[in-house]
Order: sequence, then C-alpha cells, then structure tokens
Amino acid sequence: MATDKGVIIGNDVFRLAISWFDVHRRLLPLYVDGPVGIIHWSHPVPLRLVGWKNVYTIHDTIPLSSPELSRIPMSRYRRLLASIDKETKRGGAITTVSEAAKADLVDQANIDPAQIEVTGQSVLRALSDDTPLPDGLRADGYVLACGSVEARKNCLRLAEAHRRSGISLPLVFAGPAVGGQEDIERQLTQYPNVIRLSDLTEPQMTTLLARANSLAMMSLAEGFGLPVIEAMALGTPVLGSSISAIMEVAGGAALLASPYDIDLLSRDLVRITSDEALRAKLTAAGFSNAERFTPQIFADKLSSLYRRLIAETC
Repeated sequence: MATDKGVIIGNDVFRLAISWFDVHRRLLPLYVDGPVGIIHWSHPVPLRLVGWKNVYTIHDTIPLSSPELSRIPMSRYRRLLASIDKETKRGGAITTVSEAAKADLVDQANIDPAQIEVTGQSVLRALSDDTPLPDGLRADGYVLACGSVEARKNCLRLAEAHRRSGISLPLVFAGPAVGGQEDIERQLTQYPNVIRLSDLTEPQMTTLLARANSLAMMSLAEGFGLPVIEAMALGTPVLGSSISAIMEVAGGAALLASPYDIDLLSRDLVRITSDEALRAKLTAAGFSNAERFTPQIFADKLSSLYRRLIAETC
C-alpha cells in the first residue's frame, strides 16, 4: 500500500484479502507510511490497516440468523465477524444500520454492544422530471417491489398475494437478477399481470419509486430496508413486512403485514391501493419519517463517532 497526495492506493487488495482470509483465517494486514488515522470499511471486508483505527460497517447477520436466505457460508461469515470484533477491540468500532441489526450482531455474533454504533443510512433520491416511466406503465398505475429478485425478498409470496387480491394494477419487480435464483425468475413469469424490470439506471429507479401507486416490500430478512425510506421520501405509500428491521425503519409510517400470510397480504394490497384516506395518511407520515434519515443526520452520527475515536487516541 502507498499514499499519493493523501489517497491510499493498493492493487488487487480485495481479492488478495479474500484469499488470505481463507488460508490464514485472519484479516489481511496492510501498512502505509505517514501519520495514522481512521479507515472506514463500508462492508465487513477481511482487511485491517495496521496502526489505524479500523471501522467496519456490518449491515446484517442474515448468513447467521437465516442461512437459507444467504449465499454466504455461515461458518466463514462467523469467522469474519469474530476477526473484525477482535480488531475493533484494539480501538476501532463497528457501525450498523438499525437497532434491529445491532441486536442481531449481539445475539448471533456475540459482539459487545458497546463496540457497535447505530448510524442508520442516508437517503437522498432526487426525482428528474425528464426520466420517463418504462413503456406500458403510467403514474399511480402499478405496485412496485424494489430490490434484487431472490428468496430473501419473498417475491413468490408477494406475487401470489397480488394474484389473489384481484387488483387490476400490475405488480412490477424492479431490480437486478441474482445468480442461483433463476427458478424464482422463471416462476414469476407464470403469474398474470406481473412485470419484471432489470438493468435500470438510478434516475429510472427513482422515477419508478416516485410514480408508483405504492411500494410493497415484504422481505423475510433485512438489516435496514432502504427502499422503504426512499419511497417515503418521494411520497409513495409503503406496505412493509412486519419484521423487526422494517418495522423500526418504517417508524409507524407504513402499513405492515406478515410476510408469510398470503391471504392477509392480499387484503392489505387491496387496502393500500384503494383506500384513499389510508394512502393520504401514509404519505404524510412517510414524509415526516424520512426526515430521520437525511444525509446531514447520517454525517453527524459518523462525525461524532470519528471524534470519539480520535479523542481516545490523544
């Protein structure tokens, strides 16, 4: 590792770190010249900058709590979190995105809660009026399911609930395909009035979120559930899964439903698409709730953490 005008430069570091961790079962140590500082890894990567304050963001413990919903091997993820925990006890920290995620880190990975800072996430989506909807869609004329198509997102139960609901609005699944989940993709094509969109640009996704009749996010496991807040910030009513992370992030501003009860979910799809009083209430509450996740609030939380770590060094 080398520095160039304050920028740390390394070649092929992440591939090397993965190989190192698989062989040695510990974080790859990196060294740089010059004064030490804080390095914030935005994911639980098997790396540490020697002599620096290492901060790691861990979004969830799904490979441990729900291994059937994750492609990451449970044993490897457990070793990685244990290595990160050991490193941060030397003077760094762990950040995560919700109190629910923090509780999971404590329960599933046995991490000291004092080492974990909940920062939330920053939400900033700006609507561009010149970005059209995809062909065949009209404003307020579809229900949106936003995110990768995989088992964790509960796509097939949502599609079946949509079919049983009898609503005329199409259900749009917008997000990337995931390797190994081809069977889910295939089954979605068998449902009537379901539209699949992938390879979308950020402006296109923002337009889809803003123009949707409602967002349906019925995940089985999440650390945060970013589309919930993104939709609220754009004025779109949200039907959310009643799992702990989404309940926390939604802050009482979403209609919540069990992700497992298809019949109840179908009734709630009818409610959120047709009950104008409910929709107006959710929209107003959503705007207010989204104010908890502004970039400034997120930056203030990180700045407070960094100042504390610097003070501990002095």
